[in-house]
Amino acid sequence: MKLKKKPLYLIGQYGVYYVCAKLSILGFNAVPTMRNTQMIDIIVQNPRNGKATGVQVKTQRRTKKDVEKDYFRVRSAIPAKIDEEKEFEVPFVLVYYDETCDLTRCFVVPKQDILNLCKKYWAWYKQNIRHKKRNYGQKKAHLSIAIWQLQQYENRWDNLGINVVNEEATVC
Repeated sequence: MKLKKKPLYLIGQYGVYYVCAKLSILGFNAVPTMRNTQMIDIIVQNPRNGKATGVQVKTQRRTKKDVEKDYFRVRSAIPAKIDEEKEFEVPFVLVYYDETCDLTRCFVVPKQDILNLCKKYWAWYKQNIRHKKRNYGQKKAHLSIAIWQLQQYENRWDNLGINVVNEEATVC
């Protein structure tokens, strides 16, 4: 019997609560916000120094055979006008869940790197993907970041900017 895929909202909730649990294990106060809080999914506070930050969580389950070809959708925008996009306000934790082997990976990306990664992915996409429509990128689409761009951010909890001691995550 084939198992049904989990609904997307459950995958998103899994990511938020996984990050809260991970941060709690690292010694931080992490509280999920209500679903209608714009751009902040978790509020994180360092009890040792009182510093706090909001965090945006994006969760993606494995959809491709080759994991490196999977990507995260970050924000809707017009890709051709990406240079006009505003910088992001908070750091992101991109949670990648592979149901086939029950593996969860976290990529902690500082706010200043998010838009640059989206720009690099868009440049790569335009160069490597063929489209039937010549005006592709003129209409709203998702700004995305590919898994292959994120290796340097895996388990980099110090990128949250609240003096987190970077510890390697253990896979449960």
